[in-house]
Amino acid sequence: MEQPVQRRTLARVRCCRHRERCQRRHAAAVLSMAMLALPGCGVWQSLSVRDDEAASAAVRVAVRPAAWARSERPGPGFEIGYERHRAKDTRTLGLGESITVNNQVINGPDTLGQNATVQVAHLAYTHPFYFGSYFELEPFGGVANVKVRYRAEPAGSPLRPELATSRTSVIGGITPRVRLNEWVAVEARFSFIPLSDADVYGRSTELAAVLMPVPQLALRLGYAQRRYGADFKNNTAWTEFDVRSSGPFVVLQFEF
Repeated sequence: MEQPVQRRTLARVRCCRHRERCQRRHAAAVLSMAMLALPGCGVWQSLSVRDDEAASAAVRVAVRPAAWARSERPGPGFEIGYERHRAKDTRTLGLGESITVNNQVINGPDTLGQNATVQVAHLAYTHPFYFGSYFELEPFGGVANVKVRYRAEPAGSPLRPELATSRTSVIGGITPRVRLNEWVAVEARFSFIPLSDADVYGRSTELAAVLMPVPQLALRLGYAQRRYGADFKNNTAWTEFDVRSSGPFVVLQFEF
C-alpha cells in the first residue's frame, strides 16, 4: 500500500513544480510584452564619457544698466554666455556585450572610441553683492539651451553612429569673488541645471584668476570640472547619457 501512496505523492509534487514553472514563464512573457509595448522600454543602457584632460572655452557678455547701479561699482544686469567643451575616452565591450546608438547595434568584443561635445548658451539675470572692499557674491539665474552630441567609433566596424539633442532648461548659480585690486581677482563660479521635464541636467565648477586690463574686459584663466547629461528615448532604446570632463579653461568676458 505504501508504493501507490508514494507514487501519488511524487506525481503531485511533479505537477505542482510544473505548474509553478508555467506560471513563471507566463509572468515573464507578459512582462516582456508590456516592456516592448511601452515607448522607450525596448532596451535600457547607459553611455558615459570621462575625460580629465578636456580644455574648454567660453565667452560672456554682461550688460549692466547704469540706472540700476547703487554706487560706482557695477550693479545688476543681464549676462549672455556661450561655452563649448569636448570630451573623449575609450570603452571596451566584452564578448556578448552590445550597445545601441541611434538604432545601430555595436557588438563586442570591440574597443569603442567615444567622443562627446557639449554646448551651453544661457541668458541670466545677475546681481552682485559687495561686502567691504574686497569680497563679492554674484548670484545669477535664467534659462539655458544645452546641445549634447555623442559619437561612437568602434575599432572593428565602419559604423560611426551619433546621438544628438538640443534642449532648454533653467540655470542658476553663484560666484564668490575676492578682488585683490582693480586689475586682479580670484573667484569660484558654481552653476547648475537641475533635472526637469526636459530630461537634461548639468553642473560646473570653475576656479579662476581674473585679469582686468580695462574696465570693460575680463580674462578668466583656471581649472574647471563639468558634468552634463541627457536622456534619449525612442521605441527601441532608452539611453542615459552622461559626460564628465575636467581641465583648464579660458573665459573672455565683456562688460557694458
